[in-house]
Amino acid sequence: MGGSAAALDVLEAVFPWLGVALFVGSLVMVLVVYPRQLRKPDRLRDLQLGLNATPRITIVSAVLLAGYALMTALLGIAFVAAGYTFAWGMFPMAAAAVPYLGAFIYLWRLPFPGFDDGDDVGHGTVAH
Repeated sequence: MGGSAAALDVLEAVFPWLGVALFVGSLVMVLVVYPRQLRKPDRLRDLQLGLNATPRITIVSAVLLAGYALMTALLGIAFVAAGYTFAWGMFPMAAAAVPYLGAFIYLWRLPFPGFDDGDDVGHGTVAH
């Protein structure tokens, strides 16, 4: 019995911090990496073309992501109510899905860029 109590103690100490690390990592991805990659119009256009090519899968993945956030928060509430202190780590894990969901919605709402965005490189000229 002592082994499981020790494992629960480790879980109570480590799991909430893993949830916080996951939340911070998702914020860094959405607030730093995505905007940096999307500065290039070709990458943004390609991403929007990918979202447009598979609209059902994109919607299903967004709904599943929102469902994950909701279920993780509900499980966290249930485990905290049951007296498990490690369950506090589930709330930052649920919150980590929100920035990704926001990025999905932001990309859906952007106007679709045209294909002739001023790049005349290679159009009608021969490279020497």
